Amino acid sequence: MKIRTVVTILLILFVAASVAVMIFRGAGKDVAGIPGAGSGKSDRLVAYYFHGNVRCQTCRTIEAYAEEAIKNGYPEQLASGKIEWHAVNIEAPGNEHFVQDYSLVTRSVVLVRMKGGAQEEWKRLDKVWNLVHNKQAFVDYIYESADPMIEAVH
Repeated sequence: MKIRTVVTILLILFVAASVAVMIFRGAGKDVAGIPGAGSGKSDRLVAYYFHGNVRCQTCRTIEAYAEEAIKNGYPEQLASGKIEWHAVNIEAPGNEHFVQDYSLVTRSVVLVRMKGGAQEEWKRLDKVWNLVHNKQAFVDYIYESADPMIEAVH
């Protein structure tokens, strides 16, 4: 078999696998592309950390602090589904829309308040980059941003 034929077959297999992954990943999303939005938990706060394929130490720290703040600060709300935590790779197939949905210019923490299964409001927490070297200030910023949105969830 010629090398050109082998390369062509491999490329076709790669494209087919990529399409299958996109279909599989899209199966759990609602029409707006927000994970879990059609899961019956219509009124809730969704906390996202958006990252890419390449992740520096600062990016990993931001994710860890944000996840810790959400999980430690709101354990009952997490257990009841009033709050959700999602780390999302925006470079993964099917997730590109988040860049425009939330005006992402870098790796970001975004809070999204859902009401009746639809997005009611969202807030991108840009100060996390300035606060990453002060964990307590970082966590306080997460709480100051999330608390009013959680109170609005019924």
